[in-house]
Amino acid sequence: MNVNDTPSLDFFRILVEHVSDWIWQLNEHWQFTYSNSIVEEILGYSSAEILGQSLFSYIKADEIPTLKTKLSTAKENNKTLYNMDFTMIHRNGYDVLIETNAKPIINSQNIAIGYSGINRDITLWKKNQERATITRYN
Repeated sequence: MNVNDTPSLDFFRILVEHVSDWIWQLNEHWQFTYSNSIVEEILGYSSAEILGQSLFSYIKADEIPTLKTKLSTAKENNKTLYNMDFTMIHRNGYDVLIETNAKPIINSQNIAIGYSGINRDITLWKKNQERATITRYN
């Protein structure tokens, strides 16, 4: 590729579908409007299955109130979300610890009308971190 070449739309499409992180977009009602296929590896649902569904349909029940408050406050203030952790539920019923980074989608009136972001499954990393902490103090 020449230094002056601009990457094509196909380049970005391939990139988004081949990264190991879950890339998504939500509308102002916290419903999925886009998801790459990695969601199936992370939560067991295809991207087609989650489109139009609420983010909160997949969040661990006891975390929903806190997460709704955090997200609403961020949206009202057009804030980017950095390294926010929460628990989602896999199709098979087990917990998946997620780390998310997301930017608001801002309209011409400077109002956040959704978010686009990246989720990473940090379940195994977190378990290993907890084991290391326990080992260190025993």
